[in-house]
Amino acid sequence: MQIELTAKANDSNVGYAAVGFSLDNMMGDESVIECSALNGDSLALKISYNINATADPSTKGKPTNQRLSGIEAISHNTFDASTFRFSGNKATLGQSKGCFIPTEAECYQGCNGMRFSWLMKSSNLLEIELSVRMDTNGNAGYVGVGFSTDDMMGDESVIECSALQGEPLSLKLSYNINGSTTTDGEPTNQRLSGDQVFKYFVNATASLSDGMIYCSAVLNIADAVSDGRLKFDTGALYYLLMANGPTSANGLLHHVHDVTSVKPLNLSNVVPSFDTDSCGILKGCFLASNPDNTPSGVAVSYHVGNDSFIYFELVAPSTSKYGTFVAVTFSLDGSMANTPAVECSSLGTDDLSMKFSYNDASGKNVRIAGEESIRNSYFTYESAVFQDGQIYCKALVNVQGSPVSNEIFTYTTSPYVLILTTGGTDKNGLLPPTSSYTAALATPLSRNEAKFNAGTCNVEKNCVLPDECYRGCNGMGFSYKGNDYVIECSALPNQEYSLKFSYNNDSPRNVRIPAEESIESTYFTQSNIVTVDGELYCSAVVDVSGWALNDQVFTYNPAQAYYLLLASGFTDSNGLTIHKHTYVSTPRLLDESDTPPNSFNTATCGTKKGCFISDQPNAMRASYQVLSAQFIRIELSMKTSTITSLYLALGFSFDNQMGNDNVIECSALTGQSLSMKFSYNPSHTNARIKGEETIRSQYFQNETAAITDGVLYCTAVVDVRGWPSSNGQVFQYNANQTYYLLLAAGSALSSSLTQHKTTDVSSPRLLTDYDADSSNGMNSTTKGSLIKAHAILMLLAWFIFVPTAAMFARFLRSSWPTLRPGGILIWFHVHRTSNSIAITLMTASFICILTANNWKWKGPGSHSGKWVEAHTMIGIIALCLAWMQPFVSAMRCNPSHPRRPYFNWVHRGIGATAMVLATTAIAIAAYHFLSIWPHQLIQLVLSLVPLVLILSMSTGFLLVDRKDIINDLNFKKVQRNRELVVYIAVIITAAVAITLSVFVGIGA
Repeated sequence: MQIELTAKANDSNVGYAAVGFSLDNMMGDESVIECSALNGDSLALKISYNINATADPSTKGKPTNQRLSGIEAISHNTFDASTFRFSGNKATLGQSKGCFIPTEAECYQGCNGMRFSWLMKSSNLLEIELSVRMDTNGNAGYVGVGFSTDDMMGDESVIECSALQGEPLSLKLSYNINGSTTTDGEPTNQRLSGDQVFKYFVNATASLSDGMIYCSAVLNIADAVSDGRLKFDTGALYYLLMANGPTSANGLLHHVHDVTSVKPLNLSNVVPSFDTDSCGILKGCFLASNPDNTPSGVAVSYHVGNDSFIYFELVAPSTSKYGTFVAVTFSLDGSMANTPAVECSSLGTDDLSMKFSYNDASGKNVRIAGEESIRNSYFTYESAVFQDGQIYCKALVNVQGSPVSNEIFTYTTSPYVLILTTGGTDKNGLLPPTSSYTAALATPLSRNEAKFNAGTCNVEKNCVLPDECYRGCNGMGFSYKGNDYVIECSALPNQEYSLKFSYNNDSPRNVRIPAEESIESTYFTQSNIVTVDGELYCSAVVDVSGWALNDQVFTYNPAQAYYLLLASGFTDSNGLTIHKHTYVSTPRLLDESDTPPNSFNTATCGTKKGCFISDQPNAMRASYQVLSAQFIRIELSMKTSTITSLYLALGFSFDNQMGNDNVIECSALTGQSLSMKFSYNPSHTNARIKGEETIRSQYFQNETAAITDGVLYCTAVVDVRGWPSSNGQVFQYNANQTYYLLLAAGSALSSSLTQHKTTDVSSPRLLTDYDADSSNGMNSTTKGSLIKAHAILMLLAWFIFVPTAAMFARFLRSSWPTLRPGGILIWFHVHRTSNSIAITLMTASFICILTANNWKWKGPGSHSGKWVEAHTMIGIIALCLAWMQPFVSAMRCNPSHPRRPYFNWVHRGIGATAMVLATTAIAIAAYHFLSIWPHQLIQLVLSLVPLVLILSMSTGFLLVDRKDIINDLNFKKVQRNRELVVYIAVIITAAVAITLSVFVGIGA
C-alpha cells in the first residue's frame, strides 16, 4: 500500500500529520501511520499506536498515542504498477504515472521483469522508476530505457539503473551511439565522461531485494539538457527502448532482453483516458454511434459502488478545452423534460470540470442554484483533461441527492434511458446541444453492459452463430463451454428478465415446468442478464445434473449428440409464444474435449472450410476456416517417410511467387519436436522471425501436431492479428486481400528450413471463399513457365520490334528512296512488319498470363497487391493502344490530303503513349516482381534504356535537322550516319530485351 500524508507546518516546529485506522470512529485501540519529526530527528514516516484511556495520570483519562519499541521510519523500494501520485493539489488527484510494462511475448528472449514508470512533476522534473530481475547468478547487471525518435537503437539518451563491476547499484545517464567501424557496424551504449551524471538525480534510491533491482529518482531534465548530458524534449514523441543485461567495469554489455514500445509516447501526457475494453466487465457503458453506425466518440461509463456512490466517466470529441461540454441525462421515459444530468464542461473560459445540472420541462438545460457549493464534496477523485482532440472527465460521484436542490441527481435502481449530449457553452451554462444520442433501451446502472463475444468462438468456447434462419436470425447467438449452457432467457409480462428451464412438449409447444422457479437461483449461477443498445444478452454457469422432481429439467449426457434449436419471440402470461425466428444446428457433442481426429478431412472442404489440395506425389494439403477477424483454424498435412528434420509450409502470397510472404509452417527442426510456427520468405529463402518462439503458445491455440502412419498432420486455431514486434513478418489477416497459397515441403535444419524439394501454388482466393478451387488447376511448373513466357514475349515485342518500327518510321523515311519492293518504301515495310510481329507477340503474351491466372482480373479492385494491380492496369492500357494502331492506320488518308498531318499526330501520339506505358509496366515488374526478376536495380535501369534511347535520338536528330547543315553534297553521308545510329540503337534495344529475357529465364 502506498500512502501520502500532508499538512501545513509551523515554520518553527514541523510537528506531525497522522492517520489512524479505527473500527468505531473513536480514538483508541488502533494503529497509526504518522509523518513526524520528533525533537532532534528529521522528518520520517513511522508506525505508532493509539491506546485507550487508562488510570495512568499522564493520560488524564483520555486515549493517547504510544511509541512502538524498535520501529523506525519505513521505506518500501519496489515497483508498484498500480500506484497513484498525489501532490496535495486536488487537480492532480487520481492522475496516474505512465508505465511501460511489456509482456513476455513482446520482448526478445523474454522481459525478465523489466518495468519503467514516469511522471512529469513539472516542465523541468521527471520522476522515474526502473526495475528488473537479477540474473540467475544473483548479479544485478542493468536495466536501461532509451528515448528514441525512430524506434531504432542509436543516437539517443539512456537512463540506466546499473551496477558496474566493483560499484554499487545507482542511476546514471549514458548514450547509445550509432554503428561505426569501431563497433562492427552495430549501435552500442557509451559512457558519458566524468562522474557528474549522478548530480541530476534528486532523491535517488537504489535497492536489491527479493531477486529484483529497483531504482527511483526525480531527474532534473533542464540541467541535464543544458549541460549536454541528456537529449530530451518534453514535447516530443519517443519510442521507449528498454534493455537488460550484464555489465563490466567499463559499462553495459550487449543486452540479453530488449523491447521497444509499440508506438511513440509523449511523456508529458500521462493522463487518464476512456477504456472501452473494460466495458461490460468492470463497468457499464453507453458508446454512442452515428446514424451510419460508426462510433461517434461520445461515451459514458458507470460503475455502481453502492447506493451512495457511482464512478462516472464522460468523453467526447472536441477542438478546444474551453467552451465545450458532454453531458449524460438520466431519463425514465426517454425524454429530456424534468431530468437530472451529470456533465463534463467548461463554461466559457472556465477550467474543465464535472458538474450537476438539470433539464427543465421544455428539455432546456439549466444551472442548479447552489450546486457549485457542493461540487468539491460530491465529485471526488476527479480528473478533467483535454487531450488528443477529446475532453475527458471522471470522478467518484455522490448520488445520494442533496438538500441544496432536489434537481441534483439522486440514484435509484430504476432502469434509466441514458441520453448523451455534446455542444458548446457560455459563461452562463450549456448552449443547445449540437449532437444528441439516446440509448435504445432503459437499463439499471447496476448492470454492466455485456455482449456476445464472437471473437472467442471456437477458441475459448464452442458457438452456434446462425446466418440463415426462418424469418431472419435477429442477431441470435448461442454458445456452450462445458458448464456454460443457456436454456431460456425471457421476461414474462410484468417480470424482469431471468434464466429459466422450460420444456417443449409433443405439440410442439413450449410449456412451463411446475415449481421450476424454486431451483433457478441454485441452478443458474454467475448469471449476467443485460438489455442494452437494443440487444438482450444472457450468460450463466448452469447446473445440468437434472432435477429429481421433474425430468423435464435438462440433464446433460456427454455421449449424446444434440441438435441445438435457437428461437426468439414474445412471451405471454403462460410462457413463450410461437417463435418469430428459429434455427436448427447440425448434431454435435457438447463436450469441449471432443477434438478433431489427427487426419485431414476432405469431406468438409468447400462447406465448412476452404482447402488447397496439391497434386504433388507427397499429397500436400492445407485448409483454412475463418472463425473471426482475429482467428483462423489452419490444417496442414502431407505424406512423409521421415519423422524428424522436416517441414510443410503454407505461404500467403500476393503475387503467386515466393518473396515477401508470410508463412505458417508445421515443422520439426533438427532435435526438436513437431510444432506449428511462423516464419517469413524475404525473397527466395525462408527466414526465422526474431523472438517468434516467445509467442507460439499464445498465437497457436488448441494445437495438434503428429506424424501417424506416414502422414504429417498439424492443426491449430491461429491468432492472425499480427505481431507488432515482427515488422509485418508474422501473418496478419486481411479479409479483403486475395491470397495465393504456396505449399512447400522439404528438410529442416536446427535453425532454419532448407530449399524446398516440392512446391505448389493455388489459384488466388479470399480466405472466406471456401468454394475456391481446392486444387491449383495446373501444376506450379506450368504456371511458372506461362508467367515467364508472358514476360519474355512482352520484352521482345516492346523492346525489339516496337522500337525498330518506331525508329525506321521516325528517322529513315528518306533512306533508300529508289527501292520500292511491291511499290512500298523500305522504311514502311520494316515499320509495318515489325509492328505486326509485336502485336502478335503481345497477344500471345496476354493469353499466357490470363491462362496462368485462371482468366481472373488482377488489376485494381482485385486485392492482388499494389504493384500487381498497377502493372496490370498500365499494361492493359498499353495493349489496348497497341491494338488500336492497325485500325487507326487503316483509316489514314493520302499523304497529300490536307488532313494527313492530323492523322500523323494521332498515330504518333498513340504510339508514344503506348511505349511510355509499356516501359512503366515492365519497370514495375523488373523492380518489384523479385520472384522471377533476380537482379532488381540492373533490371530497372535496363528497362528504361529503349525509351531513353528513342527520346535521345529524337532530340538529337531534331537539332541536327534544324541547323541546316544538310545539302546536296553531304546528304548521302548524313543519311549513312543516320542509318548507322539507327542500326546501333536497334542492336542495343535487342540486347536489352535478350538480357532481361535471360534474367527472367533463370529466375526462381
